[in-house]
Amino acid sequence: MTTRDPKDRTESSSRSSRDIAIEFLKVQEEALASEPLPLSRREHVLRYFTALRKQLESESK
Repeated sequence: MTTRDPKDRTESSSRSSRDIAIEFLKVQEEALASEPLPLSRREHVLRYFTALRKQLESESK
């Protein structure tokens, strides 16, 4: 049986988790625009996405 040292194998992601989250937000916002929701629910969801986007942007600075 052979063993491998985990230090010998390093992998890097081509996309950061922040980039993935921002892409996810864009997709969700597009879906929200195409889905029929009551106005109060739509405003609630938009506030959520806005707050999440601001948090992601502040973390990147």
